[in-house]
Amino acid sequence: MMSILSIVEYDSDGATVFGIRTDLIERLVDTIKRDFKAKIGLTIVLTFLAAAILAPELAPFDPMAQEFGMLQAPTLAGDHPLGTDSYGRDLLSRIMYGARISLLVGVGAVSVGAIVGVTIGLVAGYYGSWIDDVLMRIIDIMWAFPWLLIAIMLVAIFGQSLWNVIFAVGFAYVDDFARITRGEVLSIREEEYALAAKSVGLGDLQIIAEEVLPNTVAPLIVQFTVLVARAMLAEATLSFLGGVKPTTPTWGALLGQGRNFLTQAWWISVIPGLMIMITVLGINLFGDALRDAFDVKDEGVPNMNDEPLLEVRNLRTSFKTERGTVDAVDGVSFEIYPGEVFGVVGESGSGKSVTALSLLQLLDSNSTVEADAVRFKGENLLAKSDAEMQDVRGGEISMIFQDPSTSLNPVMTIGEQIAEVYRQHASSAESGGFWPEMKRKYVTGTSKKSESWQRAIELLDIVGIPDPEARATEYPHQLSGGMRQRVVIAQALAGDPELIIADEPTTALDVSIEAQILNELVDLKNDYDVSVMLITHDMGVVRETCNRVAVMYAGELMEQATDDDLFAEPHHPYTQGLLGSIPRITDDREWLDVIEGTVPDLIDKPAGCPFRDRCDRAFEMCDQPLVAYDASSDSNSEPSEHTAYCHLHNDHVETNADGHAVDITEGAHAEVESKRVDAKSDEMVRADGGDNQ
Repeated sequence: MMSILSIVEYDSDGATVFGIRTDLIERLVDTIKRDFKAKIGLTIVLTFLAAAILAPELAPFDPMAQEFGMLQAPTLAGDHPLGTDSYGRDLLSRIMYGARISLLVGVGAVSVGAIVGVTIGLVAGYYGSWIDDVLMRIIDIMWAFPWLLIAIMLVAIFGQSLWNVIFAVGFAYVDDFARITRGEVLSIREEEYALAAKSVGLGDLQIIAEEVLPNTVAPLIVQFTVLVARAMLAEATLSFLGGVKPTTPTWGALLGQGRNFLTQAWWISVIPGLMIMITVLGINLFGDALRDAFDVKDEGVPNMNDEPLLEVRNLRTSFKTERGTVDAVDGVSFEIYPGEVFGVVGESGSGKSVTALSLLQLLDSNSTVEADAVRFKGENLLAKSDAEMQDVRGGEISMIFQDPSTSLNPVMTIGEQIAEVYRQHASSAESGGFWPEMKRKYVTGTSKKSESWQRAIELLDIVGIPDPEARATEYPHQLSGGMRQRVVIAQALAGDPELIIADEPTTALDVSIEAQILNELVDLKNDYDVSVMLITHDMGVVRETCNRVAVMYAGELMEQATDDDLFAEPHHPYTQGLLGSIPRITDDREWLDVIEGTVPDLIDKPAGCPFRDRCDRAFEMCDQPLVAYDASSDSNSEPSEHTAYCHLHNDHVETNADGHAVDITEGAHAEVESKRVDAKSDEMVRADGGDNQ
């Protein structure tokens, strides 16, 4: 099983440091090296730590030393570069000593929450049953009350004290750690190494301490980092409201002391406020780097020298209409390897969904699907009859459609719908023929003790549906949108597929549920070694989820690359335009980039590059047929991991620093023709409307 837990498991080929694999430490270093935001975050965090730890040596004055009547504005030339407060105390010294207190509260409060929360999560997750129910109901009650209200109440009861603030803030984070730890433990306790430890006679306490706890370290580290920033904000809030004694130089107290002098001495409040904002921002940026380094999606990056699971060559799909023939997919080629998430991205109308439907022969009779080859595990899918494709659809290849509310049968329970797929494709004693299915649907129903029903419940539990036994008897309209999408994922898994095609699986969901569903897909890919073809228009989803990406426009491929390469160095102008339309934290642009124009009419598509009318770098060769150019930084890589379908990458086209063509030398057109000949296949397989002919 591969999950976030595996990032801290000891491997015989690698070592660990404090339970963290050393290769992940190397990944963190690499993340910081290539990510500008991570560099900024690390710089801010290190500066903050240095100021806090070395305050007694670096601070120019005693933070408590008063000099009445000396209210001085910031001046770099004087003894008080950040000015003084209303009591004449040096503001720089108080901010540096305040950093020590912010660090103490941040780490201390989160440590309190972690110790209590992790303990609760370990016990609840490991023992389950009524212990889990009781402990998690307590956590639910804690979560129901606003943390600030609880913190103010605790400070009011126990008095103004820095330690009371630490415990009050820490109390608010118990539920965060408890929930995360419990979720990880529920999976860990079923792992073979945990069961093996029990089989050799280890007690529960020893198993929890030695086998379970170390495997929760990675997600807890990320959560700890994020919550430190939140705790610092919480301390500032409580201090501002009087949670500590006025003489204590906390950043929040400095804010509170300066609120009465905003017009006469703005710096007393503004400068500590800026320190809080910058420090919290830096910790969050560094936390993002930690999250990216510990993200396990890269663990499944395929070896492109292996045999592909799915190989598509020169796929073309067209539709006959009253106006003419629509070339919806025009010469698309790609491979999907075992154990990867392959993203297909592009704006609406680019042919993404039609590509997926063509592979499974799910298009209407007015369609024509042609290809040099569509090979799945070496077998050409377009050569199969419709009867043969029934074994492939839902079995070897499953599909998740955009809207779960229309993908599920409204008059069948969700358990029945999942069980039906299982009976159709699994090796089971239950018959999945026509008449037995009719009997189940209209007479007897599926037995709750049957293998297919139990498998349906198991799959609902796997995809995170609470109380799966009860939910299995419910109808789709009784579930939320996120739960319906989880049901569709469970249905896709029921046939034990090797490839799942997910067509915009989160379009109808809000952002928080979208993240859960995407994480679910990645976890299932890792746990069940299933490949995923993820169709989306959201570049953010691609960045967080995919291993490799294909960019489509007007039915044609524009670029293919690994996820990291595509975002670090996009080569096609269309890809650059898509990425330019995404807001970034380092942006100094007033407006996001916009790709002017619209997608061309696919009935009368211009020759050559379909993007040329919208491209600001179009030149005379853009009317030539598109061919694949190697855009890999390593020109010796075989096969290429970065391909751009743009004549600007022709070896005989010279470009300037802005990427515009400035000269075309002899041999440019010959190179295009040579690549077309190399790509041409000897065999054409034809299927009209999904029927083999």
